[in-house]
Amino acid sequence: MNATTRLRWQAGHLVLDGLEAENERLSLRARLDLLERNKRGDLYLRWGLLGAGIEMKGKQRQWHLAGAREWFDGRPALLPADGAAGTAD
Repeated sequence: MNATTRLRWQAGHLVLDGLEAENERLSLRARLDLLERNKRGDLYLRWGLLGAGIEMKGKQRQWHLAGAREWFDGRPALLPADGAAGTAD
């Protein structure tokens, strides 16, 4: 399995953006904002020809099955692309 991500960590708050993990059968993409009490983010999982997207807002989950990859690719990034990712504050 190969995996990459950009991250920002502060006490009680982890942000993973651009998470990509895959092998020959499975692919995972994610943007996750994991604040202690308020977790949110987007997840895309592909297994063979099957793909699914999940939008998380607190305890709510919204599944995206038709056009899941396009839905995920259209979602905004959580971290700026200016190199601020990967820093620990």
